[in-house]
Amino acid sequence: MTESEREARDKNEGVRTGARGRRRGAASAAVPPLVIEMEDLTLWVIGRVSSFPRDHRFTLGDRLIESCLAVVDALVEASFTRDKLGLLLAAARSLTRARTLVRLCNRAGFVSDKQRNHFAERTDEIGRKLSGWTRQVRSR
Repeated sequence: MTESEREARDKNEGVRTGARGRRRGAASAAVPPLVIEMEDLTLWVIGRVSSFPRDHRFTLGDRLIESCLAVVDALVEASFTRDKLGLLLAAARSLTRARTLVRLCNRAGFVSDKQRNHFAERTDEIGRKLSGWTRQVRSR
């Protein structure tokens, strides 16, 4: 999501921003931008899963949503604890699981090629940032 799209979303949701355009508030001030990106992707996934066939919405769809939520959960936990490495590695595993599930959904015809590519691009970016954060934690 581009910066202008985030600003438009924040304006629509009534989120107040500071002088530098950053979100203000207790929760968003301490949460890394990576968490916000993963939250946005998770919301996108929830929207896609709602259109899955009923037979698969509660198997593949729920697992996909759970994997995305596991990434968000691990990233939030890592941003508030001292022992980050295990949580960051768990987030990376859950992200890989979500990627695998999206490929399965694509092969089954529940997700279009365009949607799969969108998910892949977003998770590649999130994965790069997650990898950088993990390297930073390991070097300490």
